[in-house]
Amino acid sequence: FESFEMFRRVSFIGVLPLVSNRSDVRASVGLLFSLYSLELFRTGQPFRSSSTNLLAYVAQYSILLTFGGALLLETRVLSGLSSIMIGVLLLLLNISVILFVAMLLTLRYFDEKKKTWRVKEMSATKVE
Repeated sequence: FESFEMFRRVSFIGVLPLVSNRSDVRASVGLLFSLYSLELFRTGQPFRSSSTNLLAYVAQYSILLTFGGALLLETRVLSGLSSIMIGVLLLLLNISVILFVAMLLTLRYFDEKKKTWRVKEMSATKVE
C-alpha cells in the first residue's frame, strides 16, 4: 500500500500541476485522480483499524469534493452562487474533516480509558 500512497501523493503534487495550463483541465484530472483514490481506499481498506480506514475514506471524499468545487468555480457552472460562498463551503468541508478526526480521537481515548478501568477492576476483584 505504501507504494500506491507515494504514487498518489506524487500524482497530486507533482503531476497534476503539469497536466495543462488550463485550471479547469487540472481540476478535472484532479477529480479523476481523487475518484480513483477514493475507490482504492474504499475497497482496499489498507489500515488495521476500522476507524483509521473510515478517516482515510472521509478524507478522500473531502479531496474529491474540493476538486469538484474547484471545477465548479473554474467552469462557472453555478453562476447563481458567488465564488466566495463556494469557497466558504469548501473551507467548512475541510474543517469538518478535522472535527471528525477530533471526534474519532475522543472516542478512542474514552474506549481505551474504559478498557483500562475494566482491567483494574478485574485485578482488584482477583486480589480479594
